[in-house]
Amino acid sequence: MNMRQQLLMAVIAYALTSCEAEEKPAENGLKGKWNWVSTCGGFIPGVCIYPDQTNFKVIEFTDNIYSELNGFSDATTTHYKLISRKVEGDQISLEIKLGNGNIFRIRTEANVLGIEKGETWESYERSFSR
Repeated sequence: MNMRQQLLMAVIAYALTSCEAEEKPAENGLKGKWNWVSTCGGFIPGVCIYPDQTNFKVIEFTDNIYSELNGFSDATTTHYKLISRKVEGDQISLEIKLGNGNIFRIRTEANVLGIEKGETWESYERSFSR
């Protein structure tokens, strides 16, 4: 092999080994439907509100869309943007900004999701219905 071929092989080898793999967006743990379990806090600390037949909430996260259904008719759909993500063991802490400007601080672990909304904390369980 002459000097020119050796140099060409070295350049090709360097190019192949120095390329970084294309990074995929990190799975944020939010995707799917979540059923409301409780809301605690607010004006009266320690007081919680729970769902019933008419007072319920289902939220859903897709790639960048947040949807919320309150009761049978009050629905909201907006875009969201991931602001921060931190992983500690099985727990994922996120901060997202909704299209309306609201910022949610979220924690997920296994099939449980918690959302801090100002003075209240909402708890959800992942929905496995199809």
